[in-house]
Amino acid sequence: MPGKNVGVWNLASSVKPSIVSGVVKLFGIRVEDPAVNTVIIQSKGGGSGDRLALGPGGIRLAEGKNLQLETNVQLAGRQAWNIPGGSTVELKPSPVQDKAHPVRLSGQAEVQVVRAEGGGGAEGMARVVLERVLPASLKCSWILSGKVEMSLEGMEGQALNLGRVLVKDGAVLNLNGARLAAGSIVNQGGTVNP
Repeated sequence: MPGKNVGVWNLASSVKPSIVSGVVKLFGIRVEDPAVNTVIIQSKGGGSGDRLALGPGGIRLAEGKNLQLETNVQLAGRQAWNIPGGSTVELKPSPVQDKAHPVRLSGQAEVQVVRAEGGGGAEGMARVVLERVLPASLKCSWILSGKVEMSLEGMEGQALNLGRVLVKDGAVLNLNGARLAAGSIVNQGGTVNP
């Protein structure tokens, strides 16, 4: 594991979900496993006590890799999420969580989501999907760079406070009926779909 507390998934052991029990603190996450396309980090019991604390190391995915965070997540510090075109980072409830309970997103951070360049010419948008997420004590700024798409799913009609969302030229924000706090979306040439 290079670096201090950087979770690196680069072995075939990634086939099974990695389990979060209690509070697990990582400086960052890297997904490089050649044998698995999607790495799943999952809450053990689905309770509010299970939480992945993700620090300023952010997230880095290798080309063709996806990451599913099926646990409560606490963000900290300035971080970059480097996602290749055609790859996705999803934050959604674990299958062991009660269907009525969303996953909690908390912390204080500035998250810059960028489409990773280079590699074998992966096409498409780099995607972030927040599905049935409950922002709890969240003080966050999201910066969506060009060729990045963020979608809010399963939260139709809900008022959410994700913090400030900066949608840069070439980026897409899909609200899918969710309502963000007034003035929280700053559109700098991107596309915001209600």
